[in-house]
Amino acid sequence: MQKHKKPIHYPTLHSCARGVMPVLRSMPMNNLLTATREKIIKDNANSNSILGEWITSVFYYNNEGEVIQVQRKVDRKISGGQLAYFYKDISNTLHDFKGRPLSTTRYHYDLEQFPSTATSEKITKIYTRFTYQPLSFKPVSTTQKIDNGNWMLLSTYTYDPLTGVVSNKNLGNVENQAYTYNIRGNLTSINKAYVENGIALPKVTFGESIKYDYGFQQKRYDGLISGILWKTPSTPVRSYGYEYDTFQQIAKCRFL
Repeated sequence: MQKHKKPIHYPTLHSCARGVMPVLRSMPMNNLLTATREKIIKDNANSNSILGEWITSVFYYNNEGEVIQVQRKVDRKISGGQLAYFYKDISNTLHDFKGRPLSTTRYHYDLEQFPSTATSEKITKIYTRFTYQPLSFKPVSTTQKIDNGNWMLLSTYTYDPLTGVVSNKNLGNVENQAYTYNIRGNLTSINKAYVENGIALPKVTFGESIKYDYGFQQKRYDGLISGILWKTPSTPVRSYGYEYDTFQQIAKCRFL
C-alpha cells in the first residue's frame, strides 16, 4: 500500500440535505474515524482513467457519534497540474432516536472540466429508505429510487415468531434466501434444499450449508464451524473443511 504524506484538507459539512432535516456537525471526534485516503493503482495503458489518483473520504458525526455525512472525492490531474475532471459523492444519513438509519440521500457529482471552456456537471440523486418492526425494531424492508424514478424494493425480511431470527430474505424479487438454525441459534444453512439436494427453486441461485458437529472429519462441539458447502448455478457443490489449533484459530483449510 502506498502512503500519502500530504495532509488532508477537510471540506465543510455540505448542506445538500435540504428538505429532509438540517445536518449538524459534532466537534468532539475522540476515537472516531474522520478521514481516509486510498490510492488507485495506475493504468499506463489508459491515460483517461482515474487510476493512479487518490480517493479522499471525510466523515462527519452528530453528538451521538453517528455518521451523518460522508464525502468522497477523486481528482484527476492532467499535465501542468490542471484539474481535468473529478468525481464526488456526498451521502447523508438520517437516524432515529435509537441510532438506526431511517434514510440515506446520496448525491453523485460527475464534473468534467475542460481546459479551454466551461464546466459541465451531472448530479445523480439516490434515495434509500429503511423500515423496521414497531416493537422489536428489526429491519423489515429497504427501498430505493434514483432521481425522479419509481421506488424499487431492494429487500424484505421475515422472522421466526418464536426465536426472532431471520427465516427468509427476499432481495428485490430477484433472489430468495431461506435460513435455518440449530438449537444454539447458529446459522446452519441458506437455501439448504438447493445446495444439499440439488432441488431447483424459483429465484434461488445460491445455497450454503454450514456444519458444526457432523458432516466433516473434524467435528466441533464448541460452536466453531467444521466445514461449509455451497453451490451456484455455474458451479457444482464445493466445500471447505476447517482445522483449528489449540487456541481455536483456523490452522488449515481444505478445499474440495
